[in-house]
Amino acid sequence: MDAVSSMSLFWIVLVVALIIFATKGIVQVPQSKVLLVERLGKYTKTLNSGINFIIPFIDSIPDRSNPIDISEMQLSIANQNVTSADNVRIVLEIQAFYRITDAAHFKYRIEDGRQAIKTTIDATVRALVGRRTLDQLNADRLQLASEIAEEVRATSATWGVSMNRVEITDVQVVDQEFADSMRKQATAERERRGTIINAEAEAQRIRLEAEADAHRVRLESDALLYKAQKEAEAIRVTAEAEAWALSTKGASLEAEGARFAQQSEILRAQVDALQSLGGADNSKIVVIPSDLVQTAASMSQLLRKSA
Repeated sequence: MDAVSSMSLFWIVLVVALIIFATKGIVQVPQSKVLLVERLGKYTKTLNSGINFIIPFIDSIPDRSNPIDISEMQLSIANQNVTSADNVRIVLEIQAFYRITDAAHFKYRIEDGRQAIKTTIDATVRALVGRRTLDQLNADRLQLASEIAEEVRATSATWGVSMNRVEITDVQVVDQEFADSMRKQATAERERRGTIINAEAEAQRIRLEAEADAHRVRLESDALLYKAQKEAEAIRVTAEAEAWALSTKGASLEAEGARFAQQSEILRAQVDALQSLGGADNSKIVVIPSDLVQTAASMSQLLRKSA
């Protein structure tokens, strides 16, 4: 019985030890979180998300209930009081976005990482804003934010922090008199821009009207030119037609005159022949052919036409 009791006790102790080992030795880390492991009080490794194993009673996790977040985080810095180069008191609101890249450095190299980042940003903003006037600050806000991020990035890298970007979300002027002056200046600037816009619009209107008038004059000139060209072409066609008609009529008259002259000569020769026959001494009886009478009649008619 004693041997059986001893064996039972052994197995019970073994099972309890295994349960304790599993409870202490298996560590589950959430997504985007890490845990730091210390072995006998000294940092030994970093546990990433998922299932991890450690040696119970030798390895320990100081912040097991509060793992380090390695996702991008936002640090808000409100009511940042600074003075510009032209001695204007300004209140800034800044948003910084950073991510922990080395959890061991963030844990062991700086006591309070978030406070250290905030202090570094505060000192950097005071130095950079002090080199600018208020007008330069309003004009170069993005450039100022980029310079702040670059300066803080170089310092925070030793703490295992990557400064992604810095944004200046609000700029307020504390001095009331200067604020009133700025409002008046802004109003005057808006009025000046409005005057310029109105003048440019008027100049644009005048230019468009001038272009429209010039286009209208060009169209009218083109129309007059086209009309003159068509009239000249009509005159030319009419002149050519009249010249052709005169040429045709002249040729016809010339042909008719030639025929008239030829017939006149023939008829005159026939008449002369008749006269010669009539005047001869031995001619008593003259027989006149009928066609000769017709010829004399035709001769008379031609002579009347010529007269």
